[in-house]
Amino acid sequence: MAGFTPYVVGAAKKEKQADGEAGGSAATHGQPGSELDMIRVIELLKPPSALAPLFSDVGAQTDTGYFSRQQARAVLEGYIKGRQLVDAKNPRMVKLDHRLCDGLLTKEEHSKLSTYPREKLQARLQEKMTLYTQVVLPGGPTPVKIGNPPCAEI
Repeated sequence: MAGFTPYVVGAAKKEKQADGEAGGSAATHGQPGSELDMIRVIELLKPPSALAPLFSDVGAQTDTGYFSRQQARAVLEGYIKGRQLVDAKNPRMVKLDHRLCDGLLTKEEHSKLSTYPREKLQARLQEKMTLYTQVVLPGGPTPVKIGNPPCAEI
């Protein structure tokens, strides 16, 4: 318990960040509580083969083939804007093309829908992509594994 550092919450955390910015880089490897000494769980997403053409049309590639949730969201937004699929009457609605239909909609929805809400398309994209997790330990990263991270009891 000698090296215990309490978790900083709320306003105290903001003050600590402001002090760190003003005083330079306070977090260095080896100091208790530094970001390098923390265990982190990183969620990664991998597009299935049905979504691969959508990602390749945008030119979205990563070295590992995995994307963060923000990157996946940006890929879909880039595709929508690049193809000018935003509905002119309602910007929240997206006109569906063959790539979006094939990758994100069910077979029943293909013929029934011509537009779809942007938020629901984003949610569908996240559902369709395969979840991978990586636990990063202080000694270095561990391999990426499919599914949710293992439960840890503290």
